[in-house]
Amino acid sequence: MTELEKWLGQHTKEVVILAFSHFKEMSDDQHTELTNFLKEHFKTKLCPKPQVDCWESGYQVILSYDNRNVDDLVLWPRIEYWWADNSDPKEVISYLNNQKQKGRPEGLFVAGLNLTFDGNDMLLYLTKSLKEKTMSVYPLLLDWVKEQHPGSDKESVNIIAGDFVGVNSFAQDIIQLNNADSGS
Repeated sequence: MTELEKWLGQHTKEVVILAFSHFKEMSDDQHTELTNFLKEHFKTKLCPKPQVDCWESGYQVILSYDNRNVDDLVLWPRIEYWWADNSDPKEVISYLNNQKQKGRPEGLFVAGLNLTFDGNDMLLYLTKSLKEKTMSVYPLLLDWVKEQHPGSDKESVNIIAGDFVGVNSFAQDIIQLNNADSGS
């Protein structure tokens, strides 16, 4: 958390989304303790819901907390994640395109480019790591990214996520999408 806070201080126009979910056997007291810790740590950087212009207000952290029993002005609801649960990049792209055709969900949502390898896939690729398998098909996934556009229309994307994004052009492609939307 300290590193993130330092990074945010150095990059004042960046906004990060911290998504907390899949709580297993946490008590109400533990949820309270965790959310209080997060609120205390990020204080004035936390973007209250439904604030839209983080930059103008100086907010840098959107905190998504997937627990219906915890309600707070600075805790955003669960962020829907479109996950194809497939190791074939063409199937992942097909799934994401089908989701887009259904229309945007309420609030924030993520289009996940994550490949999921099951036991059969792992046997097929015994000599390759998960990273190597993913990187070998990333060009196809990045082509899909470059075809996207942000905005509020039915088939626009909100957030795009993927694995191993620091070793390819993923971040630059996302920045180009954002710049195209803002007219930069």
